[in-house]
Amino acid sequence: MSLLDSLRKNKPQGSNGNTLEKLLSVSWEAFEAWITQTIGGGFVWKVRPRDAPENRQMVIESIFSAMKRNGGMFPKSDAFLERDDD
Repeated sequence: MSLLDSLRKNKPQGSNGNTLEKLLSVSWEAFEAWITQTIGGGFVWKVRPRDAPENRQMVIESIFSAMKRNGGMFPKSDAFLERDDD
């Protein structure tokens, strides 16, 4: 079972109340706002994927995986994002 499948089963919510299922279909701006809230600050795209549900799923899984490996905190960067702490 993938991380996102596990998250779907447990129906977790982002800090703004969006379920992760809903994040696959909200506006791109709302998705980026969720990323900012989830990683605890601004970011720049290292690689900005085409806006499609499967690409959002990859970004969400990448964020949660990076945070899991880093004790719950988002590191300086992952495959898609780089923190913008300025």
